Amino acid sequence: MKLDIGCGLNLKTPVKEWVHLDGDAGPNIDIVTDFGNIPLDDNSVDEIWVGDVIEHIPVWRQTEVLAEWRRILKPHGILNGTTPNLEYNIQQYVKKEIDLNWLLQNLYGDRAGPPHQHYILFTMQTLNTLLTSHGFSTVDYNGSPGNKSNPWWLVFKTIKAS
Repeated sequence: MKLDIGCGLNLKTPVKEWVHLDGDAGPNIDIVTDFGNIPLDDNSVDEIWVGDVIEHIPVWRQTEVLAEWRRILKPHGILNGTTPNLEYNIQQYVKKEIDLNWLLQNLYGDRAGPPHQHYILFTMQTLNTLLTSHGFSTVDYNGSPGNKSNPWWLVFKTIKAS
């Protein structure tokens, strides 16, 4: 099974081989649940996708949520996703490549309140530290910095450590 966590209510075209999970019900959402309490068996998921999700997890819930994702992943299962790159955003702002409003959008999310705000942004080092301290392998960032329309992304992939 492949699980798309936090796919969002605007999911227009679900990917057939993926199960779509979000905290809110929507037309193409297969599982509606909290990201820290997923109703799946231990070691039942081959791959998890978290596109622009990990920055939305409250810092005080990171251990709980990452433990849950690790619980449902099969041994050597893959966790991959995207998240805004803190260093890139700050550098672009200092170079005047993005304005203050764009910087604040990337730092804090859409600021409309839960679950849309960002609780934290990561650098390669801080995301690697978070994931490896919660039972994942060293993070691969080969897909970074993201596509041309999203150069501010960290694109990451890690594996559930044994």
